[in-house]
Amino acid sequence: MNAVASRNIKFVSHCDLGGRGDGVQVMVHRGYAYIGHGFSNGITTVDVRDAKHPKVVDFIACPPGTRAFHLQTHDDLLLAVNAPSVWTMQEFQNEKAYFGGSPADKLKDASRFTSGIRVYDISKPEMPAEIGFMPVDGLGPHRIWYVGGRYAYASIHFADFTDHIFAVIDMSDPRKPQVAGRWWLPGMWRAGGETPTWRTGKRYSLHHALVAGNLAYAAWRDGGLTVLDVADPAMPKLLAYRNMDPPFGGGTHSPLPLPDRNLLILGEEPTFQCGRARLRHRKSVCAARSRILRTAQSHAHDGSTPEPAAGDPILRLLCRSQRSHVSDGPQCRPQHSPVRGRLSRPKPSGRQARDFTKLYLRDMGGKTPAPTLLLAGNTA
Repeated sequence: MNAVASRNIKFVSHCDLGGRGDGVQVMVHRGYAYIGHGFSNGITTVDVRDAKHPKVVDFIACPPGTRAFHLQTHDDLLLAVNAPSVWTMQEFQNEKAYFGGSPADKLKDASRFTSGIRVYDISKPEMPAEIGFMPVDGLGPHRIWYVGGRYAYASIHFADFTDHIFAVIDMSDPRKPQVAGRWWLPGMWRAGGETPTWRTGKRYSLHHALVAGNLAYAAWRDGGLTVLDVADPAMPKLLAYRNMDPPFGGGTHSPLPLPDRNLLILGEEPTFQCGRARLRHRKSVCAARSRILRTAQSHAHDGSTPEPAAGDPILRLLCRSQRSHVSDGPQCRPQHSPVRGRLSRPKPSGRQARDFTKLYLRDMGGKTPAPTLLLAGNTA
């Protein structure tokens, strides 16, 4: 195999995953790669201890109509989503049916799929063994974030909400994971009498959140970005909110906090093949004190959409950023100290903890170098 273009990357080997070429998320752990599939509806385990000769050693099939396309590993645990296999369903053969509103409005028959979070024991890494399952009434989870400790964090659709919201999962007993806390954007709690505040054709839904210390950075597709304080897992609290739609076309997809550099990298996803939705931006965000936090908080509470004014640093940043088709950034593990032990968490310094509660978007054309991201795939 010859690369079309590469830099500092050398081709080593290839594995066809047993003929299942639709791998989405890959977690490499103790010499084995665990791969969730987009429409093959299962999890492949590949022995990669010999990088030149990777070998498929196991495949776990999902229940009918169900995919396990996102997963996480830590110590002896593998966590995987179970959700509708939407790309194999007739309702979603048109991309606008998925990206232009909540799939829950179109997929009413829950007997066609199984939704929840499955937990596997990978103490024998070549053969994951299921030990726990958390069923969900609704479309279930989309993404999970777990780096050990007591809590995992997931985007989950519960039946009484319009779409995926932020959920904290208690993993103290991995055989019986359970929801410990939830948070959502105003207008999403349908069963509570809330009504959407966004335009028809927009999708306000949590794609996923990455957690650094006690802060969860959450991307809400057309709903923008939130920073949540999860120090109390049962009661996540909003610290900052920002939506770049308008002036740009939504699709906020991948947050990547870099606490050591006081930066957040934010990727957006192209959701349609034409029009302004094709233009997505990779943004470098400086987490620092500014007036923007106060503006964002006021907008978050009254449900309106913040819109940059002339001279706003957000516009300076976005107008200079590189146009690109961005789907997934390197979201499996950000560059911060991993959570170790059952209840321990990384503890940033007081100055860093304060600064990370503020969002300030600034022009990165100055002295601060922007990290390079390798971006590939379209995982929805």
